[in-house]
Formats: sequence, structure tokens, C-alpha cells
Amino acid sequence: MMGRNLFISAGLILCLTTGSQAWAGGSKLKKVGQLKVKSGYIDAHIAVSDNGRTLAYVHVGEGKKASFLNLVSLAGAPKRIARVNITKTTVAPVRLLFSPDSKRLVLVYETAGRALNPPRHAEVYDLSGKRVGRIKNFHRIAFSRIKGGWQLVAYLRTIRGQQVTHSVTLYNATTFRRGKVARLSSKRSGEVKKPKMTIAYWTPDFTRAVTKVQGEYNRTADARDPDREKIYDLFTRKFVSDRKIDQLAEWAKIKKIRVANEAMINLLRIKGSQKNPTWEMLDKRNARVKLPNTSPPLKWFDFRSFTQQPTWSDKKVLFSFTVDPQWPTLFGQKRNVAEVFHLFSLDVSSRRTKLLGTIASPKQVFAWRVGGSRLVVVRLHRYWKLGHRAIEIYRIPK
Repeated sequence: MMGRNLFISAGLILCLTTGSQAWAGGSKLKKVGQLKVKSGYIDAHIAVSDNGRTLAYVHVGEGKKASFLNLVSLAGAPKRIARVNITKTTVAPVRLLFSPDSKRLVLVYETAGRALNPPRHAEVYDLSGKRVGRIKNFHRIAFSRIKGGWQLVAYLRTIRGQQVTHSVTLYNATTFRRGKVARLSSKRSGEVKKPKMTIAYWTPDFTRAVTKVQGEYNRTADARDPDREKIYDLFTRKFVSDRKIDQLAEWAKIKKIRVANEAMINLLRIKGSQKNPTWEMLDKRNARVKLPNTSPPLKWFDFRSFTQQPTWSDKKVLFSFTVDPQWPTLFGQKRNVAEVFHLFSLDVSSRRTKLLGTIASPKQVFAWRVGGSRLVVVRLHRYWKLGHRAIEIYRIPK
């Protein structure tokens, strides 16, 4: 299970009181269903379709018992619609994700081996549990919007000595048949000979590389012009954008941030101290956008608990926070306060944050996913974050 990327949010957020009056800024979400297993556990990698109608999870068998991929309808009361034995494929996934049209499920897994960064593989299923595709050997996977629909993109990084081959393969998002493949060779540093450039990081769909191109020598000024940021399309083999890098140090900071968060289109960030925090968004054009404060105020939260849900949309961001229950100066010297999970939504264009609702979560950690009007939660042990024996389903009010 090496390399497992858990999407986990600490569920410790606080329901505040002022005197005898409870803070009324958010409503408690209504539970509309629950699923339980008697043995083994439900893996923390869960997925909910964008339309909110289907849930996917893996029931990991105890001991030598089989592990099953389960698909559950959320249209009414939770009802299982498919069950697939995946024991021969993997005992636990690296990731589960639905296609943007909510009609296909992709199960991503790794095979055992000694490689430090082993390639991943994926099985693709329809909503009846029938396998409709298979994708081999990649490190990153994403859906990319194209004219008339979507395509799946698989990125593989192969290292031999000091040389690196970047391979990007396109798949039809309906049939999952393999399409075009583009390759680009570089040094480990990212330096490419032709065209002459240095790869900084990849766009969220991995079809384009954000690069730095060294400024040309200016004879008139007897100096080198500023470096330029150019985005290189691997399939057209052309630069699709070109801009001057005015502040190289700031550009290098953004590069470092993007490398660590390649899947995020609009990335939310917290800066500053606990008492005087700064709340910002690094948008899809890498502009640093200052955001209005959250409600309750940002300074009440434990910054380490922040979690943002990956999405293919550039219009909305879903995230959660945990209030630090050990903030006596803010809470009137009260240390033992009820811990409550808070879920937020940010509208990217208006920059407005909305509290969607809360769930009581005493001393618990959450793995969660939102799709449509459904929030699906797995409560996890603070230190054993692989899974639990129950899934809870909540309705998010409009």
C-alpha cells in the first residue's frame, strides 16, 4: 500500500458559544443514510459522482477474506447496485474517481515492488460493475476537457540515469480506448534541448508543461533579457503562451507550490500567523488572489487541519477546517469545547465563501467526499487512518 494518497480532513472543528448563546453561523447537516460492514473495514479512499447519485468504496476483507469494490445508489435510500471482487487486482486502492459525466468509475492501484516511485495502473468500471477499460503504467491521472466532452490523461515519468522521459497518453473518456501518445525528454533538472527550455511543472491535466526559457542576449543593453515563462503543448509541440518573468524569486515560489499541488486548478492557501492569518487563492493563471475571511473567522482554525477536495471544475472549491480547541484567549479561557466538522464552499468568480454545514465529530478524523447534494464521510482513528467499518451519508442543503 505504498504511495497511498489519502484525502483526509481532520474533523475537529468547534461549535462556539458566546455566553449561553450558541454560534448560529452554520446548520447541522442531516444524515440520510449509513452503510456498515461486520468484518474487515471500509477503505478511506471513497468517491462520489459529480451528480451525487453514486458512491464507490472498497470493503477490505479481514485476513484471507476477499476484498470488494462496491457501487451504491444515493438517489434515495442508499442501495448497493454493484459488487466486484477485486482481490486479485488489489487489496486496497490508491485512489477512486468518477468520470466527470458520472458514468464511469476509475480504480487506481499499485503493484508490489521495490521501486521508489512505482507506476500505477487502473481498472475502469461502468455503474453495473462491468469492467470497460484498463490503463497500465502511469504516475498521474486526470480528466481534461476537450471540444464536445472529456478525455482521460495518463502521465508517466521514466528515469534512466540522468535522462527523464515524460510520456502523456490520451484515452477516450467513454470507451477508454488508447489514443495519442506524446513524449518529451529532459534531464533530471528539467532541462530540455529542443526546444530549449526547462520544465518547471505540469498543468493539472498534464497535457502541457509550464517552462522557463532563458532570456536572450540584448546587444543594445549589453545584458541578457529577463527569463520568460512559456507553456508548451506536448501534442502540438508548440508554445501556447509567453510572458516575461518580472520577479524571478516570486516565480520560483509559485513553481515550488505548484509542483507540490499539481492536481489543484485553484489552490487555496493560508499564510501568516495564527493571530493574523492571510487567506489567498492561487488561481489557474497563478495570480495570487486575496480572499475575504471565512465565517467563523479563519484565526479560530487549526491551519494544519485544512483540506481541499480535488475537482475538475475551475468555478468552485470545496474545503474543510478544524478549529483549534486549545485557543483559550479566543474562547474565554474555555479549553474543552465540542468538536464539530465544518464544510465550506468557495465561489471562484465572486470569491465568496459559504459554510455548507457541520457534523459533530468528537476526537475524530474524517475522510470525505462531496458530489452534488451529498457529503459522504468515513470516520477514522486519529493514528490509524486506513478506514473504518461505517460510511455516513449527509444531505447538503441548497
